[in-house]
Amino acid sequence: MADESVIALGQKFQQLRGKPGKYSGGEYDESIDSKEGEKFKVMKSLGDQLGLPGTPAADILARLGKPDELTPSLQGAAPVPLMPGKTKTFFKKIMR
Repeated sequence: MADESVIALGQKFQQLRGKPGKYSGGEYDESIDSKEGEKFKVMKSLGDQLGLPGTPAADILARLGKPDELTPSLQGAAPVPLMPGKTKTFFKKIMR
């Protein structure tokens, strides 16, 4: 599957995405639900080709389509990036 073009893989993914499997309210389908199934292999190949640094989001959306769901923020995530290391010690020193 690695030899297939990203366009062909994207088309195949769109076809498989529409098929219901065990996790989308349908019956278990080996090609959709199994790690050895066609959908998993197509997604793995797409990830290998589109998951490279610098891949524009537009390219990913063009192949995979719009996401099923958008989450505005991660639950439980810090509202701002935190400094690595021992921040308590650092702030204690500068606050003295």
